[in-house]
Amino acid sequence: MDTLINTELRGVDKSSRSHSPPPHFAIRPNKRTRITLPSFKRLWTRKLASSVNCLIVGALPSERSSKAVIKETSHIIVGTNEGKIFMFGEDKEGIMMETKSGPIQSIVLCDITGFGIPDIIVGDSYGSVMIFEKQQLVVKRELGAAVKHMTMFRDAVNGHELVIGDSAGVLSALTLYQDGMSFDPSIRCMLHVTLLDQFQIPTKFLLVCDRSPYVHLIQSGIRTLSIIVPSSSIANAMCSGYFRRKDIFDPEVVNIRYDMPSAVQVVLGCEDGNIYIMEDYTIHNMLKMDNPITDVKRFRPHNLESTETDFLVCIGHFNEVRIFKDCEPLRSIITDDLVSAIDIGDANNDGRPELIIGMLNNTIEVYGYDDENDA
Repeated sequence: MDTLINTELRGVDKSSRSHSPPPHFAIRPNKRTRITLPSFKRLWTRKLASSVNCLIVGALPSERSSKAVIKETSHIIVGTNEGKIFMFGEDKEGIMMETKSGPIQSIVLCDITGFGIPDIIVGDSYGSVMIFEKQQLVVKRELGAAVKHMTMFRDAVNGHELVIGDSAGVLSALTLYQDGMSFDPSIRCMLHVTLLDQFQIPTKFLLVCDRSPYVHLIQSGIRTLSIIVPSSSIANAMCSGYFRRKDIFDPEVVNIRYDMPSAVQVVLGCEDGNIYIMEDYTIHNMLKMDNPITDVKRFRPHNLESTETDFLVCIGHFNEVRIFKDCEPLRSIITDDLVSAIDIGDANNDGRPELIIGMLNNTIEVYGYDDENDA
C-alpha cells in the first residue's frame, strides 16, 4: 500500500466559488413539534496515566471470542499524547498497545487489510500511519508531515481507501487514488457524506476543510467544487445529519424523515466560534459561541420519531459538552476539565448510543441517554 502525493492544488479559482450565502436568520423550533429534552447520566469513568488526544467507538472481536466463533462487541479506543493506544471492551479494564512513535492524532477502525477483522489505524504527530491487526503492528507508513485527520472513504461499489490529511496541507490516500492533492496550508477535518446532486441523485463526496475559508468537495481524487464559508471562518470539525427542520422555511416540504437523502445536512464547527449548516451546497449561519469549536457530533436517541431532527453535540474551549436541537440550546454536561475528544456509539453493547468524552485531565467518561427524564 503506497501513499501517492503528486498533484498541487494551491488556492481556489473564482469559478469554483459558490454564491454568497443569504444573511443571518433566526432559527426557531416548529411549534407543532414536541421537543425532547435530553438528559444524560454518567455510566462509568476511567482515569488514564496518559493524556487523551482522540477516541472512537467501534466493534472489535470480543475478549471472550473463540477461534471458531468470532463475536464482535463495542470497544472504546483511545489515542494518547505518549503514543499509546488503550482499548476498553466488555470488562472495562482496558488493553494497552504501544506504537513507539509520536502523539496519536487520529484513529480509524476498518478492515483495510482484508482479513475479515476490523483493523485499528492510527496517525501521529511524527507523520506515521500504523495499522494494528489483532493488537499487533502489521503496517507502518511514513508521511512528510504530522497527521491531522484520517477518514475511510467508500464509493458506490463499496470500494474503500484510507484518506489522510496532514499539517503540510497534503491530502493522501492508501492504494486507490491515482493522485495526491495539496491544500493550503493544513488539513483541519474531513467528512465522507452522501449528498443529492443537481439531478437529485445520491452522490458520495469527501468533504475537506483546510486553513482557508472553504469546504472542498472531492470525488475520485479530484476537487469538483469549493464552497466559501461565511465570515471567512476556518472549520475545525464537520458532521452530517438532520439538524434543522426543512418545513420551517419551505411549507411545501412535508413528511421529511431523518434517514432520507434529501434530509442530509452538514454542520461546520469553526475556529471563531461560529457553527454553520450546509444545505443544497450553500452554507448558512446556525449558532454562535464565544469560544472556538473543536468538534461536533450527531446524536440520535433510539426513541426519536423518524420526522424528528437529530441532537447536535459540540465541544470547544469550554468546560462542558453543549447539546442543541433544532438550532436551539437544550442541555449542557459540565465537565471537570476541557474536553479534548468525543465520540458517540454503543459503548455498553445495549443497542443504544452513548456519549463518550475524553478530558485533558486524562479521564474518560461515558454518558447514557436517560429515557425517564424525557420532557
